Amino acid sequence: MTETDSLPEGWTERDHDPQVVDKYDPRQPSLYESDDGHCVQVVPDAGNQATGGEDHWRVDAIEGDPKAPEHTRTLGVREGRSAALDFAREAMTEYGETGSFDAVDEETAR
Repeated sequence: MTETDSLPEGWTERDHDPQVVDKYDPRQPSLYESDDGHCVQVVPDAGNQATGGEDHWRVDAIEGDPKAPEHTRTLGVREGRSAALDFAREAMTEYGETGSFDAVDEETAR
């Protein structure tokens, strides 16, 4: 999913809050919310610096308020923001169809 691609039905992009991730990282995270209040965020992977030649982004499912989530679950990590946005779209589509992120959750398979 690129910046111009539409979101799956039932999802909207929320304004970024710098408290959600490290506010000193210049790379822009993205936050999306479903009609039922679940969120998906695309954020630079912790400790990852793009200057090292790798640019890993993490896709998380969030339950509750993103500023103080009840539960955060990492679904997967992708190299590059564009690939992470594509994966986030897959996760949002899966959630819209099944009400669960289980089919896209790569972390449980590791």
